[in-house]
Amino acid sequence: MDRVAQLLDTAREDHSYRQALVRLWLLACQDPRLNAWEQQANERTMGPQVQAFMEQLQDGVPVELARIQAHPLALIRALDDYLASTRLPSRQNTPDTYDEGGTSHWLVPVTLEARRHASMNLQPARLARWFHRHAVLPSRTVHGIEVVCLPTRAQLDICLEDLAGQAHGQLKVWIAHFDDGADVVWDQRASPIGNWRSQSVADHATRRAKRSLAICPPLAGWWRLP
Repeated sequence: MDRVAQLLDTAREDHSYRQALVRLWLLACQDPRLNAWEQQANERTMGPQVQAFMEQLQDGVPVELARIQAHPLALIRALDDYLASTRLPSRQNTPDTYDEGGTSHWLVPVTLEARRHASMNLQPARLARWFHRHAVLPSRTVHGIEVVCLPTRAQLDICLEDLAGQAHGQLKVWIAHFDDGADVVWDQRASPIGNWRSQSVADHATRRAKRSLAICPPLAGWWRLP
């Protein structure tokens, strides 16, 4: 934790909030340590600690080592949210590398909001339970395989750019909701841990006749209808 405090100290030339988050991830990767942190924390009542850390980060005030040691998960929540909120729009999906612990690691932005609500990520000792907006990957695996993270443009970006270049382009959208009679059938029994799984969707001809783009907010997903 000394290293985390150093990286959060804005008076130091080598301070780096992003690298501090990488360091916290590496520490949390050790199951006994993450389990101990969870045992000493109450997720329902840690809001004030998260807010206090957030204010210190926003003001550039060094974070005391004693508070880091007392509330590590609250710090992770605050730092994770702070870094996501201050990321430039042009770098929303851009990963960066940091050398920490003698090895290089990728700090990868996570923009899928539904990830935090996945049943598996709500379980104890799951990194994604605390790191909602970032993930850390090694630049090289233990077997020597190099890992490269590159942002990719979604097909939707390409389609919207093409549409914007048209003189009289039109975009028709089909939106599904759980409570509006959408023609999507769901079944929770299909999953051994209670996840909702789609069983059937309206046939392609029906959707194609209505709209060119299907958006399902409950799934945090979209489909282009060719």
